[in-house]
Amino acid sequence: MPTAQRDGDSVGSPQVLISNTAINMISSLHHADKERVEKTIRQLTFTVKDQSKAEPLKGLENAYVARSGDLRVIFKREGASLVIQSVVKRG
Repeated sequence: MPTAQRDGDSVGSPQVLISNTAINMISSLHHADKERVEKTIRQLTFTVKDQSKAEPLKGLENAYVARSGDLRVIFKREGASLVIQSVVKRG
């Protein structure tokens, strides 16, 4: 699975991994949407610390959704890492 780390990693910040499925979804987005999603992914380590910005998904353990306009970034916590599972349009 390809790895993307947030710029300026601080000690104790989780590593952000992106699944191949999510990479394909991101690459198929319009340029403006792609930039918004990439910004959201860079901010995920802060989002996990501030639970008001990420909502847990019902029925799935350690699974969350972060909003980015009309897009949703779905990710899971796996140990010390965050794994981006998919990026989907709302609706």
